[in-house]
Amino acid sequence: MPSLRHRTSPILFIPILAATFAGCSRGPSPPAAALASFTGDRILEHIRVLSSDEFEGRGPGSKGEQLTIKYLEDQYRAAGLEPGNPDGTYL
Repeated sequence: MPSLRHRTSPILFIPILAATFAGCSRGPSPPAAALASFTGDRILEHIRVLSSDEFEGRGPGSKGEQLTIKYLEDQYRAAGLEPGNPDGTYL
């Protein structure tokens, strides 16, 4: 059975993808501009936030899971992404 860390680590890539699309809310931009907005520092900041003690390992059913969901939703909003579910939610 994989450890909790291995089961939840892919969630780190979701805000990274959201950060990649951060320019979407400002209208179309050339691929070079989108690529330039994708930096190691931005990725590292997402990793630092999500791996902090405050997020308690991001385990299912924990306070850390709720904090992770809120963080991701905030990142989606900041990137200009709209909720895709019929009930107006992201998840």
